[in-house]
Amino acid sequence: MALIHRASGRRSIKEALAEFGTTTDPNKAGFILPDGRFLDLSYGQRHRVEDHRVVERWVEGEFEYRTEAMNEWLRNTGAIRFSYHEDGFVLDTETEPTSAQKRTIGSLMRSRPEWVAASGVGTDAQETLDGYPRAAQVFAALAPEF
Repeated sequence: MALIHRASGRRSIKEALAEFGTTTDPNKAGFILPDGRFLDLSYGQRHRVEDHRVVERWVEGEFEYRTEAMNEWLRNTGAIRFSYHEDGFVLDTETEPTSAQKRTIGSLMRSRPEWVAASGVGTDAQETLDGYPRAAQVFAALAPEF
């Protein structure tokens, strides 16, 4: 296992922004940042092409799995892992979503996704549809003010 450099949450977000930039297209996004913007993992393609675990470079420590390093990055930065699909999307949180992130999620919910898979802080939806929490239940748990 390689040691990976850890940066503070602000610094690693700044570095991620410098490397990847932002997008308004959820198809290209890999994360929802604390300010509500999408981190672009598309490298100019029509959809996300980079693995979410690429953020491991901004985390130090030894991890058995790359996903553990990514989850540490989520805890350090407050970002939400995000994957957009034709009929729904995936959210993974390690911290309570910010108001800006909730607004972004609210905007996504207006597209009426059939499903939302969510895990982490604030995602205790109980009802499921095809193994995924019902979108309305997840949204109510994540962003009750909408």
